[in-house]
Amino acid sequence: MWQGEKLRIVSVDIDKKEAKMLKSKGWSFDWSKGATELIADASILKAVLIDGEIEGLIEYEVILQESYVFAHKLEIDPHNRGENRKHDGIAGILLAFVARESFISGCDGFVVFISKTRLYDYYQNQYGAKPIGGLKLHFDTAASEKLINEYLVGKEIQYE
Repeated sequence: MWQGEKLRIVSVDIDKKEAKMLKSKGWSFDWSKGATELIADASILKAVLIDGEIEGLIEYEVILQESYVFAHKLEIDPHNRGENRKHDGIAGILLAFVARESFISGCDGFVVFISKTRLYDYYQNQYGAKPIGGLKLHFDTAASEKLINEYLVGKEIQYE
């Protein structure tokens, strides 16, 4: 985890120039483009910032008519991956944040997302996600509560 640094979860807009800079640092997604198939046409982009630097991004959408939050994309800075990562737990923080948003929105903690093939088992083992079908996974109420307790509760996080 991070120690001593100022951690914030903030809404962000990533323009083409910033997206190009992220790509040059090894990020996979083009974060200047939002999800193409929005149900409510209202995706939200949040970043985990540590000391002002983007450490991870998540794009999600609250789907009230079906009572869940759909996470379209999640990515962490390449220097936070693997054994020699700079900061641990960034993906967990982002997933816990979206689980929190699900509760706040009245969706009882339900979060749905589509996993990359190589991360499918990892999301289940590390975070408690449950399969729906294909590569689609979800967090139910209990899994979301566990995520929030592990990654958000008791931590000094500023929400903006």
